[in-house]
This record gives sequence, C-alpha cells and structure tokens, in this order.
Amino acid sequence: EAAKAKRVRSRGPKGDAERQFLKKSKEEIKEQKLQDKEHQRRRQQLAAESKQKSMSYTKATAKKGEYEEHRKALESMKDAKEHSVRYGSIPWPPESNIFLFNVMDDANERKMKVNVALKFWHPDKFRQMFGDKMAEADKDKIWERVQALSTKCIQYKMAANARGSY
Repeated sequence: EAAKAKRVRSRGPKGDAERQFLKKSKEEIKEQKLQDKEHQRRRQQLAAESKQKSMSYTKATAKKGEYEEHRKALESMKDAKEHSVRYGSIPWPPESNIFLFNVMDDANERKMKVNVALKFWHPDKFRQMFGDKMAEADKDKIWERVQALSTKCIQYKMAANARGSY
C-alpha cells in the first residue's frame, strides 16, 4: 500500500516550479522550431542565389579543343622562372565560361572540369605551384583574381550538387 501511494503521489499534480519549467521548455521548443524554419528558408534562398550566379559564368561556349589548349597553357606556367609570372601572362579562363564547358560535354566531363578547376584555382594549391614565381608587382592582383575564381568554382559545385546535375 505504501509503495502504491508513493507512485500515485509521484504522478500527482505538478508543482509551480515544474509547471513553469515545462511551460518554458514548450516555449523554447516553439522558438527553436521557428528559428529552424527561418534557417531553412535562408539556406534555400542562398542556394537559389548561388545557382543563379553560377549559371552566369558557366555558359557552354568553348570550342572543341579549347579546354585542352587552356590546360596546356596553365601547365606550362609551372616551368616559369622565379618572379616571372605577371598578371597578364596567366591564361585566365573567360568570365562567361570559367570551366571552358563545351556544348558537347556530358555530365561526367563537366564534373571533371569543375573538379580540375577547383584544384587548380584553390588559393592554397595555386600558392604552392606559383607562389614564388609571381612578380611582386602583380601579386595582390593575381591573388584577388584567384580567390574570385575559387569562390565561383565553389558556388557552381554547391549549386550543381544541390540540383543533382552538372
């Protein structure tokens, strides 16, 4: 009987402190759900903006063989002498097609080109390959352009992954 009475008392009416705690917890849960919804909305909005931006610099305008020529030109920069690489001597990709997509490229080719560009234009990788080869006068301008290209590459890859196609 004593054990049964103890169980009944433990399930009995809640005290003011416990009610306040539960009420506060419910309000906190409701607030957290609102914050989560807002966060999700912002993420979707940013993804849409990123997709829109990424499409502006990925028009498939490259001619057949242009990608290979560009890769060779970039690779030849590795043989440059110390402090000899100037801003104008770097074969920058065109702003409208930074991956040099061709209309004939399939999804696998596009994905490969994006990954190669990400590796090449990543600021740390670029610094490893060309840091000591850049002319001092152009260093800041080169870094600015490399970082902009890297950002565009990342934006495009995120948008492509979000939509499930390259």
